[in-house]
Amino acid sequence: MAEKTKSQISAEDRIYYTRLIFAFVAAIICLGLNLSGPLGAVGFIVGIVVIILSYFIPVYLLGVNPGAVGGHGRGLMKGLGTAILLFMIMWFLVYNFIFPIY
Repeated sequence: MAEKTKSQISAEDRIYYTRLIFAFVAAIICLGLNLSGPLGAVGFIVGIVVIILSYFIPVYLLGVNPGAVGGHGRGLMKGLGTAILLFMIMWFLVYNFIFPIY
């Protein structure tokens, strides 16, 4: 009946949640610096680069073994779609509240 007192987070979850945090931060940075550019392309490119680079934070700073998630390729894809969607939603919603169209 002994319960674990320490919560264990899997390697995949570390990558996934780090990606979500970085997507949120990237959207705030792009809006804070007003990186919209022509048709918003500059902000979108900066956001995507930050989200892709967010894979390397769990691998090198949090000590996630890429082999535990199926290699670098699978690790790069883990949570990528969700992170891009979160970035775009945050960016679009906040941008529309800051600069409303009349």
